[in-house]
Amino acid sequence: MEAEKFLPNPSGNAFTLEANKFVLHLKEQGQLPGWSKDERGEMAFSWSLNEAAPEIYPVSRTFIATRKSDAFKYHYEVVKASPAGAWKLQRAWRADVSGHILEEYPVP
Repeated sequence: MEAEKFLPNPSGNAFTLEANKFVLHLKEQGQLPGWSKDERGEMAFSWSLNEAAPEIYPVSRTFIATRKSDAFKYHYEVVKASPAGAWKLQRAWRADVSGHILEEYPVP
């Protein structure tokens, strides 16, 4: 019970972990816009919750990836439409450090 006070919404945290795994899988498969499958370097993620009640569908998460080789921020918005649904990449874009969008990537 003690750990629960540090996790105000365990359901929302579980969604974030699932979404993170999905984005990393896309990168490993060479399907993450702006990143090649064989690209070396570190991928550090941060995320934001897109709704007040993260357990209500559709659930979405936005991840921001950075790498050492450039100063850009790569944004990936993923969505899960229903409890039985799979995560899908909904939007991807590259921005400068101030947040100005430089390029929108096509998503399948």
